[in-house]
Amino acid sequence: MKKKPTYKELEKKVMQLQEEILEYQRIRDALIENQDRFRIMYQASFEGLGIHEERIILEANEALAKMTGHNFSDLTGMNVMKLISSEWHDVMERNIQSGYEKPYEVVGLRKDGSLYPMEIRGKNVTSKGRELRVISLRDITERKQFEEFYRTLAEKSQAGVYVVQDCRFSFLNMNAAQFAGCLPDELIGKSVESLIYPEDRENVITKTIKTQKGKLSVPIEFRIITKGGRVKWMMQSITSINYRGKEAILGNVMDITELKKASERLVELQALEASILDAIPHAVLGFEDRRIIFANNAVESVFGWKPEELIGKNTGVLYQSETDYDDIGKAFYTEDAPKKIHIDKFPCRRKDGLDIICLVSASKLGNGDNQKAVAVYEDVTEQIKMDEAFREERDRAQKYLDIAGTIIIAIDCTGTVTLINQKGCEILGYRQHEIVGKNWFGTFLPEHVRDEVQSVFLQLLNGKVELAEYFENPVINRNGEERVISWHGTVIRNEADAIIGILSSGEDITKRKQTEEKLIDYYERLRLLASELSLTEQRERKKIATELHDRIGQAMAVSKIKLETMCREASSTQFVRPLEELIELMDQLIHDTRSLTFDLSPPVLYVLGIEAALEWLAEQFQKKHAISIEIRSDGKTKKLDDDVAFFIFRSSQELLVNIAKHAKAENVIILLHRYKEEIRITIEDDGVGFETSTIESPLDSAGGFGIFSIQERLHYLGGKFYIKSRPDHGTRVKMLIPTGVQKKRNRRR
Repeated sequence: MKKKPTYKELEKKVMQLQEEILEYQRIRDALIENQDRFRIMYQASFEGLGIHEERIILEANEALAKMTGHNFSDLTGMNVMKLISSEWHDVMERNIQSGYEKPYEVVGLRKDGSLYPMEIRGKNVTSKGRELRVISLRDITERKQFEEFYRTLAEKSQAGVYVVQDCRFSFLNMNAAQFAGCLPDELIGKSVESLIYPEDRENVITKTIKTQKGKLSVPIEFRIITKGGRVKWMMQSITSINYRGKEAILGNVMDITELKKASERLVELQALEASILDAIPHAVLGFEDRRIIFANNAVESVFGWKPEELIGKNTGVLYQSETDYDDIGKAFYTEDAPKKIHIDKFPCRRKDGLDIICLVSASKLGNGDNQKAVAVYEDVTEQIKMDEAFREERDRAQKYLDIAGTIIIAIDCTGTVTLINQKGCEILGYRQHEIVGKNWFGTFLPEHVRDEVQSVFLQLLNGKVELAEYFENPVINRNGEERVISWHGTVIRNEADAIIGILSSGEDITKRKQTEEKLIDYYERLRLLASELSLTEQRERKKIATELHDRIGQAMAVSKIKLETMCREASSTQFVRPLEELIELMDQLIHDTRSLTFDLSPPVLYVLGIEAALEWLAEQFQKKHAISIEIRSDGKTKKLDDDVAFFIFRSSQELLVNIAKHAKAENVIILLHRYKEEIRITIEDDGVGFETSTIESPLDSAGGFGIFSIQERLHYLGGKFYIKSRPDHGTRVKMLIPTGVQKKRNRRR
C-alpha cells in the first residue's frame, strides 16, 4: 500500500505545478508576442510578401496587393502565376520546382493588364508536413530606369566608366574598354586584376579597400597592360553602388599616360634648368644668318625634330619649298621689311614630311649686319581646318535660311512666330517684320484646321504627345489662298529640358497634292476601264463559246453521223480504215471543241445557273487534284445577272487554282447564299495558310495576282472582299456582291 504524501510534500508539488503553469504562460505570451511582431513586420514590409502552396496564394501582405493592383482579399486563393506575364511562367515554374533561392527578374502583370519589371526571391519551406514557398516580390521599375539612365550617361561620357562586382567587370563603356585595347564584350566577366600591372596590383587593392571604408578620397593612379602589350598609366576614382540588386564598385577612369610623360619631361627640364621658353607649347627657335642656333623642346611636337638635331641646320628644313623659304626671308630679313616684329602664316614641313601651317611670330635681334632673330612657330593646321569648317557650316546655315527652298519657322510656347526665312515670307506673301511677332495659329492657319492644329501644339507643350516626324496642314497667304505645307519639325528646349517652342521646315506641296488627286482620279478611271474590259472579255468569250457550240459543234456532230453512215456502207471496201480514222479524228475535234467551249464560257453557267456551274467546277477539280470539295447553297442564287454569275464562277475557279497550287489542302468548302440584296460566297480550305500581308503586292508569287485581280473586279461591281489566313490554319475568303450591280455600274458611268 502506497504511503500517503505528507502535507509538505503536497505543498511542494503544488508549488512546482504553479511554477510550471507560470512558465507555460510566459512561453505562451512570448509566442503570441512573437506572432504579433511577425504579423506587424509582415504587413509593414515595403516588399510584396506571400506564401503559396501548389501555386495557390495562402497569405499576402498589403505591399503585394498595392504592387499588383489587386484587392488584399482577392490575393488569397489566387494562382501566383497570374501575377507575372505569361512568357515568364516557365522560368518561375522551373525555379519553384528546383527550390531556387537567389533573386531573379521577370515581367510582372498588374490587375489592369499593365506590365512592369519585377524581382522575385523565393524559398521552399515545410510546415506541419505541408510543402510551402515563401516569396518576396519587388517592383524594380525605378531601378531599371536608373540603370538605363546610368548606362546612357556612361555611354555618352567622355571618360571611361565601369562597374565591378565580385572583382569582375559587369559593365564598361566604350572608352573604358578602349583604354585596354578591347571592346566592352571582351572584358565583361573578366577579372579586373588581370589588367593591372603586376607590380601595382597590391597597391591598387589596398587603396580600393581604404576608399570603400572612407579612409582615402584621392584618385588612384596605376598602370595597366593593354591587349596589345602596351603599358598605360590610368587614374581612377571609385564609389560603392548597388547595381542590378547587388553591391558593386562604380569606377571612372582616364588615361593619364601622356600626362605622366609630360610630367616626366617637365621634371627633366627643371632638372636641366631649361629656359622659360621651354614652357611655351610652341616651337621657339633662335637664328643667326638663317641658321638655327637654339631650339626648345617643343620643336619636337611641332616639327618632329629633336632640339639637338636642328642645331646648326639652315631654316630651309622647316619649309615646304625653296619658294616658301625665300618668301619668309623677303618678308623679314630685307632692308625694306617695315616691321621689326613680323607675324604671319607660312606653310611649313615636319621632319616626317607632313605639311603643316604655322603662325610665325618673328622678332629681329640687334641692328646692322647682325642678322639674329628669334621666332615662335605655332602649328595652326587643325585650327585652320576648324575655322574653315566653321565658316563653311556658318555659310551653309546662312544660305539654308536665306535661300532654302523650304520654309524655316520657329514658334514659341505662346504660338508666336519668332523666326521665319525668306522662302516662308514668299509663300505667305508677307514681309518678315509682318510675320514675326504674330500668332501663327490665329493669323496664318485656315479656320477649319486652326483649333485642331493648336490643340496638338498645346498637347505637345504639355508632354502629352510627341512631335510627329512628318505632318501636313494648310496655311493661308495674304491673298486668302490656301497652300498645303508638309512639315518636318523638332522641339526647342531650355536648359531645364522644358519645351519652349518648335522649329520646323516646311515645303509647299500644293501642286503635288493637286497632282496626286488627279492621279487618284486617273487611277480610279483605269480601274473601271480594266474591270469593264474584263466584263467585255467575258461577253466575247460567251459569244465565241456559243458560236463554237451552236455552229461548229453542231456541224461536226452532223459530219460525224454522216461519216459513220459512210463507214457502215463501205464496210467491205478499202475505204473502211480511212473512214474510221476520220471518225476518231472527228471525235477528238468534238471533244476539244467542247473543252474549249467550257474554258471560254461554260454553257452550264448560263443554262443551269451558278450552283450547277460550281458543282461542275468542283467535280473537275476533284478529278484532277484529288481535293474534296463540298458545295453548300441556300438555293436562292439561280437567277443572277450574267456579269455577277460569271464573276462568281471565275473567282471561284481562280481561288481553287491557288488552293491546288499552294495550299496543300485536302478539303474545301464553298458556301453560296443570298442575304437581302447581296450574294455572299465563302471559300474555305484546311491547307497550310499564309501571311495575308504577302498579297499586298499584285506581283506576289503565291497567288497574289489572282487575288488582287479579284479584288479589283469586285470593287468595280460594288462588292467587298475579305480574307483571313495564317500559317498552318487554312484560309477563308469571303466575297459580298450586290445583286443590283448593273444599276450601280451605270451610275459610275
